Amino acid sequence: MYDLLIKGGTIVDGTQTARYFGDVAVKNGVIERIDQGISESSARRVIDASGKIVAPGVIDTHTHYDAPLFWDPYGSNSGWHGATTVAIGNCGFGFAPCSRDRVAQDRLMQMMEHTEQIDGKSMRLAMDWDWESFPDWLNRLRRLDKGVNVAAFLPLNCLMAYVMGMDAAKTRAPTATEMDRMKLLLDEAMSAGALGFAFTYQGKTTNHVDFDGTLMPTDAMDPSVAYALAEVLADRGQGCVQINCDKIGVHDYRSVAEQVARVSGQRVIYNTLAHLDSTKEGETVANRLAWLDEMERQGLNIYGQGTAFRFWSEFTPADTNMWDPIVPLRAFSVADRNEKLRLAADEGFRSTLKSEYRPDEMAISGGSFESYILVNPMGAEQFAGDVGQSLGDIAQRNQKHVIDVMMDLVGGSGGDVKLRTATPHDIEPHINIMRHKRAIAGTSDGGAHSKFWAGGYYATDNIMRWSRETNLVELELLHNRSSLLAARALGLHKRGALIEGWAADMYIYDYEKLDYPRAFETKHDLPGGEWRVDIPSIGIGWTIVNGEPTLEGMTPTGRFPGRIVGNTELAAHENSETPVAVAAE
Repeated sequence: MYDLLIKGGTIVDGTQTARYFGDVAVKNGVIERIDQGISESSARRVIDASGKIVAPGVIDTHTHYDAPLFWDPYGSNSGWHGATTVAIGNCGFGFAPCSRDRVAQDRLMQMMEHTEQIDGKSMRLAMDWDWESFPDWLNRLRRLDKGVNVAAFLPLNCLMAYVMGMDAAKTRAPTATEMDRMKLLLDEAMSAGALGFAFTYQGKTTNHVDFDGTLMPTDAMDPSVAYALAEVLADRGQGCVQINCDKIGVHDYRSVAEQVARVSGQRVIYNTLAHLDSTKEGETVANRLAWLDEMERQGLNIYGQGTAFRFWSEFTPADTNMWDPIVPLRAFSVADRNEKLRLAADEGFRSTLKSEYRPDEMAISGGSFESYILVNPMGAEQFAGDVGQSLGDIAQRNQKHVIDVMMDLVGGSGGDVKLRTATPHDIEPHINIMRHKRAIAGTSDGGAHSKFWAGGYYATDNIMRWSRETNLVELELLHNRSSLLAARALGLHKRGALIEGWAADMYIYDYEKLDYPRAFETKHDLPGGEWRVDIPSIGIGWTIVNGEPTLEGMTPTGRFPGRIVGNTELAAHENSETPVAVAAE
């Protein structure tokens, strides 16, 4: 008797095989049979998928649900859009290893709050901190109710701070003893289920500065630290490294990703393969894709974390620090509300900013001030008639510098003016990303930047834009990029495709009705009543994780079948606190 039968759907299996019609039978969390005409009486539960697409669950490789999983077990920003597996620990940020000391724990939460804008109050209310080592952390995640599978990188900032101390990690190289200990702890973490390790290396133009404007340990370190850790993966003959090292038109440290791939001999996912309308001439997506091809010719397994969906941010200056990477704006970006208002009124600050402001350098922060759209002046009455206009147009019409327009909006609204970044519309660079064999669809940043970003809808938008609206990319290719390619890059075993004997992670949707709102929804559902923004889905009928339906539309079923999924040597004891090293999950 099957546990679940998905009956009569159009199956897009993730392998790029042409879609076909049939039934999917599930038993013990695994796809037992794919065929036509499977009897409904052979299953305890039947879901009618007639007229619907049955596809492998989205594997969201770049998220920051490390903390939100404690209050959002479905990773809703991604889960509402078909995600069945999420990867955490990205960019080198997370919560383990960490001393059982409240000062150290608060420091990591402060880091996460500032760099990824995870709500600090929510973290302090929801996280119990009953772990120290990375294996402890994975065991804590195993005990959490989870409506999604979770794959975890060891975050390098945490590792360096744990071994060296935060201040030392920012200001000096590790000693030989410290380096040996870090390698030992990475090996221990991978034996417990870590994918590998993750870090950011962007130098002084990084978009991940600390609360005081200083560089994080991995941006300040010599990259030889990462190369030494890559030796652990080489010795083990397995693993994956995520590196945030490239922003087209801003900085380019792909050489670090290349050397990590050479030393480790393993897979590397580099961020970020993305195009913005303000990208500098000569710095192109085509250049990056050609580099990925060259790396393949050299035998290196490097993948680009692609961004090809129609994304935007909606933000207020008081609640964002998206300008951290822009050196002239950094003092403003890291400041609290009162200091931001003081700076906005300071003619000296404005004058300095005008002399140093470079629109082309703003790509990393969603585009130039000129490109921002005024959504609501929130009390800045002199701009009441400018709603829907770009700040560039407003400045030109009023014969003002765009810096003055921005700072007048900040001051007149008390920091609460609502702005929106322009959505990139260039077809060619985005279509080239979607079609490239080493470009992973995504970069949702799910769970992060929760007051001005909600990128978990990327798979929904990719299907709508590239298949249904333009017919430029086959649906079979889109699902491959969102699932199987992502699984291969991470090193997940028997996930990412609808194949007999593989994990029953899938979602069912109406191709013609698939959609999402074009504006963020505000939800006051964080611990302590704090708020976030999100984008719901339309047209998704069911999400199924390890053979159990977790969401009917966006309504939770109350089931939590999510597992910790790691490197391919871990056993099926994914929820056990003592995972056994065997051949497969």
